[in-house]
Amino acid sequence: MANRFANGAKSFGFCDLCGFRFDLKKLRNLVVKTKQTQIKACTACWVPDHPQLLLGTFPVSDPQAIRDPRPDTNTWYQSGTNGLQTAATSGTNPDQEGYPGEGMLVIQWGWNPIGGARDFDAVLTPNTLVGVGEVGTVTAGNTNADPYFANVKLLLHMDGTTGSTTFVDNSPVNYTMTAFGNAQVDTANVKFGTGSLITDANGDYLQIDFPVKGYIQALVSEPWTAELWVYSNNYSSIRMNGSASSQFSLGAYNGLSADFLLSATTGASLAIIDYPMPTFSWNFITVVNNPDLGQMQLYINGVLAGFVTAKPLITLARISGPSTTSFNGNIDEVRITVGVARYTSNFTPPTAAFPNY
Repeated sequence: MANRFANGAKSFGFCDLCGFRFDLKKLRNLVVKTKQTQIKACTACWVPDHPQLLLGTFPVSDPQAIRDPRPDTNTWYQSGTNGLQTAATSGTNPDQEGYPGEGMLVIQWGWNPIGGARDFDAVLTPNTLVGVGEVGTVTAGNTNADPYFANVKLLLHMDGTTGSTTFVDNSPVNYTMTAFGNAQVDTANVKFGTGSLITDANGDYLQIDFPVKGYIQALVSEPWTAELWVYSNNYSSIRMNGSASSQFSLGAYNGLSADFLLSATTGASLAIIDYPMPTFSWNFITVVNNPDLGQMQLYINGVLAGFVTAKPLITLARISGPSTTSFNGNIDEVRITVGVARYTSNFTPPTAAFPNY
């Protein structure tokens, strides 16, 4: 007579605990108090029997256990770091060392001993109970992660080897960057990482592949944040565009010319309004478009320097600028975020490179 029950390599069954279907050969019977049951469990639901938790069910042999222990008030003391000892020859102070010198036994209790009850019991494990349990899922957090990383549209660390013209965009957009003129990696003057962008004010700049992936854009009604580290050389101030109808652009002024740090492919201009910054040093330049206030705010090293009317991002595409208006110096750690006003008041500039996640 044919077998009336499921069998064979292709047979399947259902876990009695979770209800999901599995290959029959992967289901195991649960064992409860050493007894086989007919409860079928998958590998995730099956747990071994725990006879050590069944108090009184099994005989236990523990040579260190004491039946009905009582304190010995005549000849023994629990003393210092040496455990149980006989009375000290020089007195009965329980914190003195007695005989034998190393004591009879250092007392610890249970499978996970928790040590002594007094400050003197230094060699015992800490006097702290620790709970042990199981969790289904653990999510590890990282305090260095950027909570707005999904909004980042450009992230350049400018790292590389001396003279390299390869620059990597680590943002989710992952623009392909093209270096024009003599724009290259400089490893001698760096804020973070292994390199920075160096340009010489003669048509040197980086440009995103906007014909393929589009410009970095935001409406005037949207918050956005542009951040970058600038080594100022002889530039003594920062300038932004001032026309109410123009889009965002940012530059530095050296007393003779205003050169672009971030620029658009069309309509880029800089107003004759100077916001001072230290020369020949690294400066953290931040621009925040805050539509709630109707302002585009400029922060220099974390301090609000000034503001103009809120601006959109329309054709933003370049780090430094074309022709003779490109920056002369070093730029490091460029990050542009759309949809978030990262700063709304004075702040402490970052002390490490921007995170890639």
